[in-house]
Amino acid sequence: MPSSVSWQRYDDEFHVSGVLTEAARACVSAHPTDVKDFFSRYFREVAEGTSVRALHHKEVLTVAGEAAVTFTVALCVGPEVSVTTGDLLSFDDKDTNGEARAPLAASEEATDAEGNSHSVIQTMCAAVVSKLLELGHAEPQCEWDSAIRVALSTSPLAKGAPAIQWALSIMASLVAARQRCVPLHQYIAALVDDRCSGERAVGSAHLTAARTSIATALTPQVGSVPPARPYSVPQLLVTFLVRAAKPDAPEAANSVRFSHVYVALDVLTMPTDDAYGDEKAMPVSGSVLRKRMQKVRKAAQRFLQCHPTSSSVCTNGTLHWNGAADLTDVVKAVTEALSAVQLSVGAEVCVGLSMGASTIRVPAAHAADGSALKDAAGDCKVLYSLFGGGEPPVTGDQLSEYVKEQLKEADPGALQFLEDTHATEDCVARQRLQMAVQDSVVLSDVVSVQQKLGSETLGLSGSLPEPADDSAFPNSAMNPCDCGTISDVVDYLCATAENSRRAISFFIDTSAGDPQTAAHIVDLAIAGGASYVIVRAGVFSPHAAEQPANWHLEQMN
Repeated sequence: MPSSVSWQRYDDEFHVSGVLTEAARACVSAHPTDVKDFFSRYFREVAEGTSVRALHHKEVLTVAGEAAVTFTVALCVGPEVSVTTGDLLSFDDKDTNGEARAPLAASEEATDAEGNSHSVIQTMCAAVVSKLLELGHAEPQCEWDSAIRVALSTSPLAKGAPAIQWALSIMASLVAARQRCVPLHQYIAALVDDRCSGERAVGSAHLTAARTSIATALTPQVGSVPPARPYSVPQLLVTFLVRAAKPDAPEAANSVRFSHVYVALDVLTMPTDDAYGDEKAMPVSGSVLRKRMQKVRKAAQRFLQCHPTSSSVCTNGTLHWNGAADLTDVVKAVTEALSAVQLSVGAEVCVGLSMGASTIRVPAAHAADGSALKDAAGDCKVLYSLFGGGEPPVTGDQLSEYVKEQLKEADPGALQFLEDTHATEDCVARQRLQMAVQDSVVLSDVVSVQQKLGSETLGLSGSLPEPADDSAFPNSAMNPCDCGTISDVVDYLCATAENSRRAISFFIDTSAGDPQTAAHIVDLAIAGGASYVIVRAGVFSPHAAEQPANWHLEQMN
């Protein structure tokens, strides 16, 4: 009797009966001629694979006090893996300045058929967890991602769904990478390689034989792990400040319209007269990046002291500034703050600028010079609101000339990264700017992947947008979270990989999860061969502090 009681307690705690029953059902379904051999390979697969035993979720608060969800997956064998979503407001419930427009819908309650009260977010999480447990395994990545989409497509809450979708998707990649004992960037790179070669594969043939489910234990595992391919280290840029003035605000009357100012923690371009200009500079170490990031935060504090009436810090750690009359003044103000904390601008760090001129399209007949640019709406003239205070809009050529002249007045080597505001169809003006700055400034577009919303997707990304045309910008920017899932990011990278001449920037912001979860974007950037990682979160945010802390060059080897 005591042994029976002991067995019952053990079974209740470790679910032995359930595991054996599942194995027996798989055996009966497979009809093997050698049952012992089947069970041997079956349990070997369970021990080495990504079979999910449990998936838990709980609502938590972010550092800023906003609602988020932590998911924890427990495998049949292996360590637990946890991820936390970003602020559930970050996708739909914030205006362009990052301020909340409405109370979090996730806190609203719904009543089920039994009369029990549940928050909408709890209901949505329960639905997706149930679907993933039904799937039962974290590989292949595309099947896991598909199950997430199906579960969330029926959710009554579209606002928080993208954040949940992204966190759960990257969780599967973390699980697979850890079970294989390989770095996350190596696992995702294998996904990219498989996809680009035309195989919609699971983990990777480069790492281990593909496993689609527990049933593949019926097929003996073959193959070996080849040497890892070389990986390049992306350059890290952090958001130093954001222009705060709205177009109709008094302080915006005479200021130039820009969006963000970045600080790159290393130089991005080599001087043309450098004797070693043809050689690629060695990336700085993670410890150096961490020290530079600490100085950048001190520079931001210095900036606040020097501009007490026109600058402020919001709750998410973003430094806001009302702006300046010209781009030269913007670069000068940031450069002075960096120099004040003993950072050598142009040698150790440099400045990046994201333009913020809004685009206006008017009929060609209304243009003063009679010229026209064609777009989807017909013959139109593309104009740009570059200044406030009722200043007339400028043409694309005028915008290019203005930027070129401003760069000439800035300190040499200070500004080395520029996100252009030219419309994609404004080819001639954009190419003129590109030709003028290509030797000294990295020219990039703004985020090229945007979520496509529709009633059928309920806020989840639908079909991937086409990558920017090759002639558009030397550098293409993307926010991986806008793609929706890891599988979608892999598809996008394969679509852009055909042209190796174009660089890619990856954005990191609060939509990617808490600081620890968002840090995995760096692995995506490495796997995708990105040249730059841009932290869009504020300079005083935990996200900005986390990236240099996780920047280990030894992980590339």
